[in-house]
Amino acid sequence: MIKKWHLKAVVQKIISYLPGSSRLNYFFQRYVTKGVLLDDTHFGYKIQHAADHLDHLKKYTPRSEQEELTILELGLGWYPIIPTVFYLTGRGRTISYDIYDWMTAQSMIKAFEKTLEWLDDGRLCDLFKEHPFIPERVDTLRGIVDDSLLSKPSGYDRIPQSDSPNQTRGSKPPGDVWTRESLNKIIGLTPKIQDARQSGLAPASIDFICSNNTFEHVHAEVLSGILAEFQRVLKPGGISSHFIDMSDHFAHFDSSITVYNFLQFSERQWRRIDNNIQPQNRLRMPDYQAMYQALEIPVLDTIVRPGNLDTLSSVSLANPFRELPAEQVAITHAYMVSSR
Repeated sequence: MIKKWHLKAVVQKIISYLPGSSRLNYFFQRYVTKGVLLDDTHFGYKIQHAADHLDHLKKYTPRSEQEELTILELGLGWYPIIPTVFYLTGRGRTISYDIYDWMTAQSMIKAFEKTLEWLDDGRLCDLFKEHPFIPERVDTLRGIVDDSLLSKPSGYDRIPQSDSPNQTRGSKPPGDVWTRESLNKIIGLTPKIQDARQSGLAPASIDFICSNNTFEHVHAEVLSGILAEFQRVLKPGGISSHFIDMSDHFAHFDSSITVYNFLQFSERQWRRIDNNIQPQNRLRMPDYQAMYQALEIPVLDTIVRPGNLDTLSSVSLANPFRELPAEQVAITHAYMVSSR
């Protein structure tokens, strides 16, 4: 019997060879697998990561919380949750790198809307009690969301002529439209659709670097180059905080398989299954630790979810996974916090 993850793997493999593969994959994920919808579950994960990054920044950076920082994010994705949180807390402006241009004005407004929804019903109180939102900036996002709801359905592409970061609720003249560029300017986001190994940034120009669910989609040799570049642009005493999801992402879509399912395949078999639009490198915790060590990146903290050894034992592991300690292979998620 063909499993759901088999079908998704085949479709994404085919899409990866077609012109405009990133946009085709977006429509496939949005309308077929529903993998890009910002529901409460997915938003909850993303906003938790944002709060965790702020906690790591506060713990390991002696700078005043009133000081605005220059932040680098790897993996912009569809929804600018991290840049929105840094804007609302006043912690800094974000430069975000991605090799695909996923984000739209509509997805940005959806991120604002979900953030305000959780703020209004109290679900953000505990997460951000140490990192309060600036009321004037909350009002700015509320005005954008309210305006989009009053507009016709295509109004998510509307963008105001006035792009002032101090723009407040109700200040947009009727008939103006929201564009992604104007929204980026308001929240202090500079998207860079390019290889992060050649960032174009000056040495020691970044205060804080972060990512969520991105490392696992980057091949090892490329990730090593990205980390080396990040160390070059990070200021002395600067902090990096990266959240890594080492589970089989097909298991997020197909509950009939475990989060370790992809570890049963040899490297040759996995190359046939994997695709170029959302690759999974299958690196385990020792691989990431070895990479940091080889690049001489000082690790300040490693926070792991240990996984489930019983579930892991149900999978016949391929090499090189069977040669690693089971406790290390079983780790499904981790934060790696480092410095320069």
